Amino acid sequence: MLALHLRLKNNLANVREYLTSSHLFRASFLLTVMGFIVGFLGYLYQILIGRFLNSTELGLFSALISLVTIFSSPLSAITLIISKRISYLYAVGDILGIRNTGKRMALYISYGSLLFLIIIISLMNELQENLNNTNSYHIWLFSGIVIVSAFLSLSTAFFQGLQKFNSYISMGLVWAILRIFSAFFLITLCGLGVSGALGSALLSQLLVCLLSFYLIARYLFQTNLITGMSESKKHNDQFASSRDIFLIVAATTSFVMMSQLDVIMANQFFTPTIASQYAAAAILGKAVLYVPGGLVFALYPMVIRNDANQISSRHLMKQAITTTLLLCLPICIFYFFFGEYLIQFFYGNKYPEAGELLGYYGFAILPMTLILVMEHFLLAKGRILFTLIFVLMVPAQIIAILFLHNSLLSLMSIMFITGCIAVLIGLIILIVENKKIK
Repeated sequence: MLALHLRLKNNLANVREYLTSSHLFRASFLLTVMGFIVGFLGYLYQILIGRFLNSTELGLFSALISLVTIFSSPLSAITLIISKRISYLYAVGDILGIRNTGKRMALYISYGSLLFLIIIISLMNELQENLNNTNSYHIWLFSGIVIVSAFLSLSTAFFQGLQKFNSYISMGLVWAILRIFSAFFLITLCGLGVSGALGSALLSQLLVCLLSFYLIARYLFQTNLITGMSESKKHNDQFASSRDIFLIVAATTSFVMMSQLDVIMANQFFTPTIASQYAAAAILGKAVLYVPGGLVFALYPMVIRNDANQISSRHLMKQAITTTLLLCLPICIFYFFFGEYLIQFFYGNKYPEAGELLGYYGFAILPMTLILVMEHFLLAKGRILFTLIFVLMVPAQIIAILFLHNSLLSLMSIMFITGCIAVLIGLIILIVENKKIK
């Protein structure tokens, strides 16, 4: 028994030493901790929404928010592309180039927003019918959230590229707190239902977006560092190749669709009452998916920097996968044993079947966390094969759900199996190309 205790103690000490000696772990620690706080506030918001709305309204709201996530998926690509450009310009000291990049991208996003509104107007009737004849006000609020999210992605890229992590974290906290208070006011006090829930999301996003751009502008126009102009001008036409844009857009869009389609399909194929049970479980279950967010936020620029300096990044990939499993697996196990208690604690008796679903949901979404890490690593390396294969997994998941949606558990099983296949393919690619990865 003593030998077992000493062995366990030594193993824990080795894990602790491994993590604390990891530059990636140290760099992402603050982002991860604050991400937990923001995530907790975000889930508190969603739980409050679940309490404020009835079961039918919750199913509709969850479906609309999942649609927001899917429509906004290219924004993750925009963030990665712009962040890479800003990081380079910041490294060579070209503040003027950063300013011009910001103006140009804001103009592009404005044009894209106008096109998006035109598409929404032309598809208004179809959207309302497919969302159980929802009110047109809901579609307009949904559209506003997507548009403001586009501008927020620009501010996020600037915070990351300029390494203003404190400002990024602060804006996340402000956004999370504003959502909670505005939701309470609009839903409970004003009695606006789904419109109030969507309005709280839009209002908090808009205020944070304005404040973020104020902080960025104040920094850029108070900074007189404008060196390296000749070098940056030399690369003005290399903002992002069409191949890079395709890779990032395809990868981020596919990831979002694979991780969000289950909620939309549940709302489509099951009654509102049953779909609300699934939505309640998914709200808590998807917390696993967001745990490695701070890690990949730090991983992406680290791999890019290593490539620029001809430094190996193999150790970063190993550390990222290890850290992700160490962080996510305990949550999945906790959900499995205490899922019913969590549902009871947060929702009361409103969603009695959600507890069993939550017990399995953590494991169902777990493969997506590893995909998220591998995806960012391979995107930073410019690898295309994994992205192409991953894109093919989306229609495979859709087809499987269309033909095999016998129960809510079947949706989670399909998400788990397709996720595991993608993880296996990603690991094979990493092993086969091990000599190519620096």
